[in-house]
Amino acid sequence: MGNFSRATPTNAQQDALVKLLAWRLDVAHVDPMSTVVYTSGGNAKWRAGKLVTLRAISGHRDTGPSEC
Repeated sequence: MGNFSRATPTNAQQDALVKLLAWRLDVAHVDPMSTVVYTSGGNAKWRAGKLVTLRAISGHRDTGPSEC
C-alpha cells in the first residue's frame, strides 16, 4: 500500500480503492458519508474512554499519530 509521502497514487490505484470501499460498505449497508462514534482505548491523540466521532471512511492517522 505505501504511504505515498514521495509519490502520488496512480489513477488506477485510486479508482481501485474507490471501487473496493464502495463494494465493502455496500455489503455492510454503511453510508460512506456517515459518521461513527467509538470509545478511544487511549493514545497520544485521545485519552482512554473519550467518545470520538469519525467518518465511516477514516484512515489510521485520523485516530492517532502514525509514522507509516
